[in-house]
Amino acid sequence: MNTHERQAATPIKADEITVRLATNREIPRWDRLMRKHHKLGFNRFAGRGLRYVVEYRDRWIALSGWQTGSLKTAGRDGWISWEPNQQWRRLHLIGNNTRFAMLCDEGRLLNVGSRALKLILQRLSDDWHNAYGHGLLVAETYVDPQHHRGTMFDASGWETVGVTAGYSRKNGEYTEAHDQPKRILVKKLRRDAKRILCRQGELALQWQKKG
Repeated sequence: MNTHERQAATPIKADEITVRLATNREIPRWDRLMRKHHKLGFNRFAGRGLRYVVEYRDRWIALSGWQTGSLKTAGRDGWISWEPNQQWRRLHLIGNNTRFAMLCDEGRLLNVGSRALKLILQRLSDDWHNAYGHGLLVAETYVDPQHHRGTMFDASGWETVGVTAGYSRKNGEYTEAHDQPKRILVKKLRRDAKRILCRQGELALQWQKKG
């Protein structure tokens, strides 16, 4: 096993945790570890995405993957209070934490996870702008209570805005009932995020979708 992939054997000090984007050369390793350590596995991002590496003393201890926000989620959309035409045109301003995998002892999840999320959110919009030409305004994620309590998100100040309808994707659409609704959590990346998302007319150039 690679030295950087071994579980940390000593207590982790939160103030020594760092986050960064995976380099192009590290992407195959990131994908392999995410596939191994996340219960949903991992194949590839569908569309735009960012891969983060969480490190402690040069050791990989967690991974976080982000994509564009979900197409339609009642709880989130009601929290934003945007109109349908705004939703379709501004969905690119929401980042979805679709994967988070711990590579160290899960007993350290709260401190490692919440610290890592805080550091990622501090740079997420800028990283997205550098990669895709525009920033992000809101972060979202979904937590399956049958497998996780979402403690690290709660500890990081995320807000629960509802639950999903309990359907999974089949043939490209969410029509397969599985009776396992997930918590919908959101967090503003800036204080006026909802106001910008609901603003009438065209948004400033920095928020317009590129490409």
